[in-house]
Amino acid sequence: MKKPIVFTIDDDVDFNNFLKLTLKPLDLDLKICTTVDQFTALMRSSTPDLCIIDLNLDIAMGAGYKLIQAIRLTKGHDIPIIVISRRNSTKDISLALEVGANDALTKPLDPPLLISKIKQHLQLEGKKNELTFYSISEVKQECHLSFHLHLNQISEYGITLSSPHLISKGTLINLKSSALKEILNMDEISLMVDETSFNTDLKLFYAFCEFDATKPEISLQARQWILRQPV
Repeated sequence: MKKPIVFTIDDDVDFNNFLKLTLKPLDLDLKICTTVDQFTALMRSSTPDLCIIDLNLDIAMGAGYKLIQAIRLTKGHDIPIIVISRRNSTKDISLALEVGANDALTKPLDPPLLISKIKQHLQLEGKKNELTFYSISEVKQECHLSFHLHLNQISEYGITLSSPHLISKGTLINLKSSALKEILNMDEISLMVDETSFNTDLKLFYAFCEFDATKPEISLQARQWILRQPV
């Protein structure tokens, strides 16, 4: 029987060793990463059955949030994600779940609880596969809507768009614009809506789309374009 594949990322080497010992009884195909580059390289080469992610990484405080968003953007929502972090406030846990995590545990880690969570999620995945017989359709069909958006603002962190139509948080947008070629040196870009707001005076919805944290070259292109603009 094939071992479940689990990817983990935490920049604390001691914690990684502890995690490895804790999960040894589960007989997992465990891939432990200490950097975002290692983790993203693994995600590009294969798809795990489950991910365990620390929120605070050396690259930036709270970088785990962006990593979760990147997984959901590129791999969808089928991979269970468990967050393990010293961030234990209700706000931090709620945000982790909001951006795409399935579960959140705090440090110091409770090993039996983690093992229970992993068993639960891997078992749920198995049950879901067994019930595919009852699916209405086995063919996934995407829905595409096309409409005009106004590029309202750009920063090194992301793009703000405006529209008379509501674009809800979590919506994946594929932007095509001649301005992108000038600003980011790209003909098109896929972004996920992170925040939405409404201007009652202008009767416009605003959607902020953050750049992919795993692609720093996009932020660099935006920063260079901004610096070239007259003050």
